Amino acid sequence: MKHDMVARRESVLRRLSGYVESRLLPALGVAGAPFRLSAAPEGTRSIVLFLDVGGRRYVLKCYEEIVRATATVLATRHLVRRGAPVPKLVQADLSPVTRLRLGVFVLVEEFVDGRNLYEIGRSPERLASAGRVLARLHAITRRRWGPLLPGMGRRAGYFDDIHARLTRRLDDLVTEMEGFEALGRTEIRDWLAAQRKSGLQRGGYSLSHLRVTQTNILFTDDDEARLIDVVTARYAHHAVDLERALQRWCGRKEERREVFLAAYFDALPNVTRAEWEEVRPYHRASFHLTQAYRAAKELRRFLELGKPAKSRRRRRTLDRHVRRFLRTIAEANDAPPAEVLAETRRSVLDAARALRAKIPGTKGVGSGDAEGAGDAQGSKT
Repeated sequence: MKHDMVARRESVLRRLSGYVESRLLPALGVAGAPFRLSAAPEGTRSIVLFLDVGGRRYVLKCYEEIVRATATVLATRHLVRRGAPVPKLVQADLSPVTRLRLGVFVLVEEFVDGRNLYEIGRSPERLASAGRVLARLHAITRRRWGPLLPGMGRRAGYFDDIHARLTRRLDDLVTEMEGFEALGRTEIRDWLAAQRKSGLQRGGYSLSHLRVTQTNILFTDDDEARLIDVVTARYAHHAVDLERALQRWCGRKEERREVFLAAYFDALPNVTRAEWEEVRPYHRASFHLTQAYRAAKELRRFLELGKPAKSRRRRRTLDRHVRRFLRTIAEANDAPPAEVLAETRRSVLDAARALRAKIPGTKGVGSGDAEGAGDAQGSKT
């Protein structure tokens, strides 16, 4: 997959030089100027290049799919018009002729001179800046949830939609992963349903990124943050982004989370930390269940392809998020009976160990299993 992306990127890079000279430079007002095209770290769904011309740098995003290219244009323009902290769109070529000639649609964004959290690490200043930038995004609200286009979206049914998707993912884990049947206990399903009812949105829905990762936030030299890769942006409950930010940006250290949350709630009007704490168990459980579901899908695929190293990593990810899903439920005030959760943890741990034994080259009990054993013996905190 990675080698395919590299080959596609090099092919587009060769074809793009003539297009830049004849079409793009005149559109940017620098016709005939010397320029340089170079490869950026490639994305997973698009080819990203840098264009240096006239003392400025631009980011070229090349999409093969019209749906994704159009969605990126609409999302970027929507966010920029509302003052969201994202790079501006300079030029968008969605012409079918361009697609036929180059094999891609071409979008040009302003370049943000910064590095992401994965590259430079977490500091209190960066986490505080990240909290403020996410709050700026979430401060943009409307009464309807869903797509960004005016008149689109719905006023009701948000948590019904989220819960239906979550239930499908739980069903997939239960039916497709041998030994995980205990996750489908009635008590767990009832808890999820009850939490959904307590999480009804008040005061409108927030403009949300919905793809918060360490690489989708950039920091300049003075630690000012900007969000990138906004194609997934929608109006949703702010807690969805916030939970992902805590997991992806802050990690497990409580002091990092406190710095981030303090900056976030100081910058966010009309939403209190107490209101977020009220709905957090549902969103936290949703996050871990979703990650477990995705890890299980990839694990099944890598097992079929006979890739033991990737299978081992996905098995550890699956194990970790299932345990944290159950721990989240156990720590809630209205948790199911402790004996039910203890039995579920033991059953899932046994299934994880059995699954581990099926992966070639796996020996002994890993750190993930050791942590899982501790969870299985633990009590509600």
